[in-house]
Amino acid sequence: MGLNGKAIKKATMMKLMGGNKLEVLYFAELKDIANQQSETIDVSKPLTVEAFKVMIVERYPEMAHKQFQIAVNEEFVKLTDYIKPGDTVALIPPVSGG
Repeated sequence: MGLNGKAIKKATMMKLMGGNKLEVLYFAELKDIANQQSETIDVSKPLTVEAFKVMIVERYPEMAHKQFQIAVNEEFVKLTDYIKPGDTVALIPPVSGG
């Protein structure tokens, strides 16, 4: 899964600088709901993927009824995994094709 190289480079720089931000990337219909391809969110400490998902749904209530997977730094994660400041988080809905 080749994520936006610019976003990953930015997240790496934030880690080096000790930033408390996440780079969040939205794909397909989620991009339309968020009305943006990506955004930076301040976080003060690591949080579980489940807590992050709750936070995103609070920001964008329309996402509550959407199915999507979450990848952190280009790796799919479980709800019990942690997201740390400086990580790049991608929200990816199911892909259909033919």
